[in-house]
Amino acid sequence: DMNKTYQGHTGVDVQRGKGNKQRFVIYDELTDYTQITAYYLDSTGITRGLVLGGLKPRQLQNRVKLYTDAKPHDLRRSYAKLLHNGGRSVEFVKQQLGHSSLSTTFLYLGLIEK
Repeated sequence: DMNKTYQGHTGVDVQRGKGNKQRFVIYDELTDYTQITAYYLDSTGITRGLVLGGLKPRQLQNRVKLYTDAKPHDLRRSYAKLLHNGGRSVEFVKQQLGHSSLSTTFLYLGLIEK
């Protein structure tokens, strides 16, 4: 659900995210992609249901490969780094990505190595 409000914040209510987790991703000046998302939804004809049209991770990866060598998961890492470089705390980035452990977030940010 794209434009939900939770505890005074507007954001995305992720029903089945990575690891089948549910979380709320807050919009702020770094994370408000409502215009881009609206354009995507209009261009694909999606009016409700899954934003990616029900694509499974492997299907999404194969579609992305048509345009770049990047993997869809690279977007999560880039998003994490953009947030952190934009001044967001590691705890905020952890919440946005739905990580259960700060060490996972540190890995995404390149602050520690495996």
